[in-house]
Formats: sequence, structure tokens, C-alpha cells
Amino acid sequence: MYGIRGQLLNSKIYRILTTVLLLCLFVNIDASLGGMINSQNRQLLLLGLQMFPALAGGDKGLNAKRNTKGEILLLIVYQEDQREAEKTAELLIATAKNIKGYPVKVEITKDLTFEKYIDTSIGGIFLAEPLSASQRKQVIRYGIARHVIVFSPFKGDVKAGVLAGIHVSAQILPALNLNTLRRSEIRFSNLFLKVAKTFE
Repeated sequence: MYGIRGQLLNSKIYRILTTVLLLCLFVNIDASLGGMINSQNRQLLLLGLQMFPALAGGDKGLNAKRNTKGEILLLIVYQEDQREAEKTAELLIATAKNIKGYPVKVEITKDLTFEKYIDTSIGGIFLAEPLSASQRKQVIRYGIARHVIVFSPFKGDVKAGVLAGIHVSAQILPALNLNTLRRSEIRFSNLFLKVAKTFE
């Protein structure tokens, strides 16, 4: 166990998580987001925006998920507040200009059928606001079918079947739903799996 913790202290994941915590403690960036999201969800959203690129980059199949221009396409999903989704996209672009050296492209969508992306590779899907149970299931099913990471920063979503998110306790950790992970046929490193808070 000590060996794993030692690896974590020197790992990119640890540095990212430390950066996330410092941002929340010392930087007042939540003023750029308002609208329908409450204060607690806003903080979770900001944490998630820092964690999401690291999770997308941890996908061992990421190289095959580049679009025709060699970009990693990340989708911001919303249903109610387009303006807030646009601000979320701007923050994600500022956070992740590239992932593993691949340029990042960010788009927003409220179409839960993702019809526009039938012939397009997707590197990851980020939920910008809490969805209803039926809406969330629709996105989860799409992610499983297309082998795409679906990420939600909101409480309870990973336990409910979303593949990835964040777990906030004494530490801020990535959260993974192992059942959805298996069904999505997405692979992460063993170290990443040992670090993450997991749900079945």
C-alpha cells in the first residue's frame, strides 16, 4: 500500500488534484457561473472541470477517439441553460487546451440523441447541469454504446450509473462506476483505478 501511495504522490493525478483544491480555496472563479446551478453544484462543477481532462486523458483508447482533424472532441451537455453551458465550455477550453498532446475541441449540445455526432469520434461527455433520471440514463446508454467517458460532477450521478465524476471527502478523488466502465469497454491504468473511489 505504501508503494501505491508513493507512486500517487509523484503522479500527474496527484498534482492535478492538488491544483483543484488550491483553485477552490484561493481563486474566486465561481463568479463567472450563475444561472440555475446552486452554490454547491457550482463548486462541484468547477472541481469537475479540472478533473475531467485528466480522466479523458487516462482513457487508454484515447488515440482512436480523435476526430478527422486529429482533435479530441469534448461535449458539454445541458438541457436548460445554454448561456451557462457556453461559460462552462469556455472554462473547459481554458483548462484543457490539449490532452496528451492532442488539441482539444469543445462543443455544447442539448440533443441527448447526439444525432449530429453519428459519424464523429467523441473523446468525452461532460454534464454541465443535473439531469433528470430519464435524461441521465439516456446519456449513460449512449456513452456505453459509443465507448465514451460520460462525466458528471454532481452528487449521486456516478452511483446512479454515470461512468465518472468526483468524490469529495477528506480528499478529492476521481469517482468511477465499475459496472458502467466494464460495459463501456474503456480501460484505465491500474494505478488510476486504485486511486479512484469506485461504485458498482
